[in-house]
Amino acid sequence: MPKNIEDWKTKKIGNFTIPYKAFFEYARKEVHPIAMLEENGDVTMTSGDSKWSGDVWSHIEEGEIFEINSINCSGKGSGATMMAILEPAFKKSTGELQATCTWGGIDYELTIKNGVTKWDRDCPKTEQPDFDQSVHEYADGDFKACY
Repeated sequence: MPKNIEDWKTKKIGNFTIPYKAFFEYARKEVHPIAMLEENGDVTMTSGDSKWSGDVWSHIEEGEIFEINSINCSGKGSGATMMAILEPAFKKSTGELQATCTWGGIDYELTIKNGVTKWDRDCPKTEQPDFDQSVHEYADGDFKACY
């Protein structure tokens, strides 16, 4: 089974927000994304070749909220990033994201609306995220893709 998502196309993104800390809940800290402040004030987060960016703003009741205006989950480490970091964070999202992912040569439609993640078909399953050692060390845990 292919480990990486070969291609990602965002079709729609609208008011898509996720609590900033949701990206850092995976137990193994060495596989957490790296966050960088850009010159334009946006924050860009990366994990392997995957990248997402947007504005971080505060909401008194819920802490820092990350408003995502760009996302690309493809390339080295992307399958593990999707399973271990992004899918769990998507469950805490508000707003909407629609994308097409090519994974294992098959196109999958992904729709996220107010924390509900739907794939148009079963996507590749794996027992655990398999972080490529050149990106991260191998991850532990029992994960199944596409909750």
